[in-house]
Amino acid sequence: MRFLEHRIADRRVLALIRKWLKAGVLEGGVWAASEEGTPQGSSISPLLANVYLHYVFDLWAQNWRRHHAKGDVIIVRWADDFVVGFQHANEAERFTEALRERFQRFSL
Repeated sequence: MRFLEHRIADRRVLALIRKWLKAGVLEGGVWAASEEGTPQGSSISPLLANVYLHYVFDLWAQNWRRHHAKGDVIIVRWADDFVVGFQHANEAERFTEALRERFQRFSL
């Protein structure tokens, strides 16, 4: 929610998103409470994933490329999938290790 609060000023919209996340899910006609996050396939899930990954991955990867890469680096992300291409193999290895640490920090 912190990332959303950073981008969305309207408290009513934030309250609606909180309610949406706590609403639970109907599977096979049986309602179940939401434990954490959004259920797989939820209509809000892709939106929230894109907001979250913008801060956790996109901005970080751009910064890493600017400060650590000597060769070309191409980053393509679609929803929660991404491909990163490197001109130099050693940069790919350093990026992978830094990304692993980054994702662990955010429990991904």
